[in-house]
Amino acid sequence: MTPQQLSGRLGQFAARIAKVVDARVEECDQLCRILGKSMATAKAGRKEPPAGGLETITNDKSTMTNSQSKGPRS
Repeated sequence: MTPQQLSGRLGQFAARIAKVVDARVEECDQLCRILGKSMATAKAGRKEPPAGGLETITNDKSTMTNSQSKGPRS
């Protein structure tokens, strides 16, 4: 094989590798866009928890948080 033939084959090989890499980069970009949209949708649909993260239960005699109303832990 002459140096010119070798050079031509290496150029063809490099072109094939570049196509594969470009396809992978495009696939990665698409997945990143999908993930970004999914995260934005999930954040938009999420409701904020009550202040302090505890629900307050109120009756005529006392006020307690839901963690207190569950009774003693065993």
